Amino acid sequence: MGFFSKPEIRQFNYTPRYWDPRKEAMEERRARIRKQLQSEQRRANKDDDDSRSEGTHRTTLQHGFLREQRGRAGVADENKLMKVVVISAAVLIVYLALKYFGI
Repeated sequence: MGFFSKPEIRQFNYTPRYWDPRKEAMEERRARIRKQLQSEQRRANKDDDDSRSEGTHRTTLQHGFLREQRGRAGVADENKLMKVVVISAAVLIVYLALKYFGI
């Protein structure tokens, strides 16, 4: 034995946790949208008669998403055109400055 006793080693039972609020919010939005799509699909299937073929009917959420995508494509093209115009104007100004002022 001895005069001095050794203390026990203290151990912690700690499990680190990481919480990402953006990821959690995104998962909640996805679940809400998925639920909305399912309810709209059920309603569309109920209202859909036999004359329509399956797969041609789109829900209102899908139509809105597609319309938004088309709108974004037009904006992106306008932004590209604006960048080309601005860059060409800057090159022209630099060229004229070099030509007339001999900089």
